[in-house]
Amino acid sequence: MLHSKRLRYSCGSVLVLALLAAACPLTVYALGVPFGFGGQAVGGIKIDANGVLSEMKRGDFEAARRVLMGKIGETPETLQGTSELRKVSLRKLLESIENSGEVDLQRLPHHVRYLAGLQRVKYVFVYPEENDIVLVGPGEGWTVNEDGSVVGQKNQQPVMHLEDLIVALRFAHDPEQSVISCSIDPTNEGMRKFQELNAGFLANPPKSHRRAMKQIEQAMGYQTVTVSGIPADSRIARVLVAADYRMKRLAMGFDRPPIKRLPSFLNLLKSPEIQNMMPRWWLEDNYEAIHADEAGLAFELRGQGVKAMTEEEVMNDDGSRVGTGEVDPVAKKWADNMTARYEALARKSPVFAELRNCMDLTVVAALIASEDLPARAGLDIGLLLDADALTLPVYQTPRHVPTITSQKKLGNFRAITASGGVSFDPWKIAKTRQVEASVAQQRGSATSPADAPWYWN
Repeated sequence: MLHSKRLRYSCGSVLVLALLAAACPLTVYALGVPFGFGGQAVGGIKIDANGVLSEMKRGDFEAARRVLMGKIGETPETLQGTSELRKVSLRKLLESIENSGEVDLQRLPHHVRYLAGLQRVKYVFVYPEENDIVLVGPGEGWTVNEDGSVVGQKNQQPVMHLEDLIVALRFAHDPEQSVISCSIDPTNEGMRKFQELNAGFLANPPKSHRRAMKQIEQAMGYQTVTVSGIPADSRIARVLVAADYRMKRLAMGFDRPPIKRLPSFLNLLKSPEIQNMMPRWWLEDNYEAIHADEAGLAFELRGQGVKAMTEEEVMNDDGSRVGTGEVDPVAKKWADNMTARYEALARKSPVFAELRNCMDLTVVAALIASEDLPARAGLDIGLLLDADALTLPVYQTPRHVPTITSQKKLGNFRAITASGGVSFDPWKIAKTRQVEASVAQQRGSATSPADAPWYWN
């Protein structure tokens, strides 16, 4: 018996359903598709004025690239090269912003908005004698790639954004410490209509598969997008939605993987006699304990940053979804492979590197807040925390996701649904500590030259 009510959508979820059970070897995918674009390309997605998400077209990419290339101008000569350990002084950065007299982040110089081309944060150093906190990591000069993303000129990896750091800091200084996440869920009305439609399909199998899929799309209608922990109209929110969307597209075989040895979940399924399955995949933080010196002045972030996880879910008769605590071995194999290949994937698909950048910055912000590093450094970061003193870009808020369908033959098939999301807890990482004396040595070698601006190599 096909239990078609076992269904969930969450931030880029893909539903695979066999409407005709064993009577016909047909699989039907219903995908809750999240997209997003608001002045900058993130993961090849855009959002219209009504909050409806859709795929970017080639013309969108070309237009985004032209507009952005016309705005960013030339990278400062001192930032043109590649640096394994580029340093960014928060004190001098704040002074630069204050001296500009600007209250709108979008009017700041682009080398400020792109944090001097920083591409990851590896170290956080505190210098009480300089009243400073310094972020250290790899960086290089930037350009705009064919997808409209701001990336390194040589390695083509995304640069970090000041607005993401500010959103992370404001999140970290919120008294209510929360997890950052996104999800997409069907409406109750959509679920009711789908259940009625599917019951009809079971009683009278449709003659036209194409028509059946269109009926599913119409029955499910728009689904609801939810972002938690950060503003839904922020750039970080776009990155979360886009990264999870791309992961689900890869998992269910909608997109060709940009790297080798990353087969889709469906390609890993060998037996044509597939039972009802409801794997849930999600992306979460993947860091080791933060290495720190005994004085609490030097911190090192270690780890890949992101991993894929999985769990089986079931849906109750009332439509609620619950985790079973069980893991399907094939779903786990795909998740483990996604984690193992994440670094290679991030090099070819910038949105996955963007997600890691956002996770880095939220961990750094949680570390700064939980350790009260500004007080330790004697540094006032109020400008970054005050929404009136420095306003951020406002993006179209993702609100609705249309359901789309596809099909594939896969033997005698029952039902597969796939859901998931993005969820990470920067507080958990920031509070996990390991003393490491060598981190203090790195701090000693990262001091600012007397004539350096707010960044140096």
